[in-house]
Amino acid sequence: MQILLDLRQLALLADRVTAASEPSTSTSRPAQPHLESTARHLNKAFTACVADRNPSLLTSRKWATYRIVAILFRTYFRLRALPLCRNVLRALSAAPLPPLDHFPRADRVTFRYYTGLLHFLAQDYAPALQDLSEAWGECHAGAIKQQELILVPLIPLELLLRGRRPSKVLLARFPKLEALYSPFLSSLAPKPDLRRFAAALAEPSFERALVVRGTYLAVEAFRPILLRQVVRRLCAQVLKSTRVKLADVQTALSEIEAGDAAAEVEWLVGSLIARGFVKGYLSHERQMMVLSNVNAFPPLKDVAAAGSGGVVGI
Repeated sequence: MQILLDLRQLALLADRVTAASEPSTSTSRPAQPHLESTARHLNKAFTACVADRNPSLLTSRKWATYRIVAILFRTYFRLRALPLCRNVLRALSAAPLPPLDHFPRADRVTFRYYTGLLHFLAQDYAPALQDLSEAWGECHAGAIKQQELILVPLIPLELLLRGRRPSKVLLARFPKLEALYSPFLSSLAPKPDLRRFAAALAEPSFERALVVRGTYLAVEAFRPILLRQVVRRLCAQVLKSTRVKLADVQTALSEIEAGDAAAEVEWLVGSLIARGFVKGYLSHERQMMVLSNVNAFPPLKDVAAAGSGGVVGI
């Protein structure tokens, strides 16, 4: 196994030296021919393990499968060849391997992290949350760097699908994550602040940090949840009725960033109903929203369970 790790490190070094010695002619990412070649060797090692026919399971090479998959996934992510990860997952699902929980904990955590990340980047949020939650639950308490990697997508997922904010104690353990998400989290409490949320997303440094970590779309997808909170507060604290005039919603939203036009407000409310954030229906003729008498604002986890691939359909 160490040979494969050393081979990958040598490939990275060779590509770095090659890129430094050859003047760049474009702004695109430099080619990584050595790492691409290493990926092919890693794939051969994976095939040798997953297809091992040794009748004795105790001495089978299958026990090295998930360790090699971890190196292979890391390499594919570096090459931005994510579709190749899907090929590996298909091969794993078809192979007669021992159950995943029979493998070492480190292998399980790494595998769940990468499968969760693949789901996350594909905006398949429900299975992403499940895999990343399992990785977080099994990750060693002293593995701070690994825990931080897991939390990068897990924090917005917990908010999107379960409505759970990270605790101050948790963020204090990970200052980088606190710096990354504090502009976003500050727009959620004590009450939803769409102006602050929009300003945070428009901040170039914040936007760039989220894009680099692949979490921009998940954070941006929180906007309809903020809108739902505004409508919910309006209905519960101000109107105290299941029949809500769109003009009242427009007034409430215009105070905190959202659109001025009545048609836009009607579209926003209709979108919340269509996505399952609000139970009820719209009356275009009367310019009114009629809420369900039962559970008009279902828990986010129920919205996620009813949707396909997560709360947000983008």
